[in-house]
Amino acid sequence: GYWDLLEDDVDLKELEESEGKAMKKKMAEARVSMILRVEDLQLTHMTSQNPKVVWDTLAKVHHACSFGSCLQLRCKFITAHMSDGQSMEA
Repeated sequence: GYWDLLEDDVDLKELEESEGKAMKKKMAEARVSMILRVEDLQLTHMTSQNPKVVWDTLAKVHHACSFGSCLQLRCKFITAHMSDGQSMEA
């Protein structure tokens, strides 16, 4: 998996040449994997070659942290109810 690349900031300068090449390849694969899974409008936020930077940028862009958005989520949670025939897993 690629999650380890997103959790830790990898410094390619500290790796040996063979490890560096393997890590660059894995980072490129992770970035391509992310690019293939997003809508075209998100590509403008994915300019970095480093998948961690791309991930952090997307997280920052899509993180709603205003008072209004928190209030809206709280209201939605409080007023949520299960529809007839809806399972607990839905």
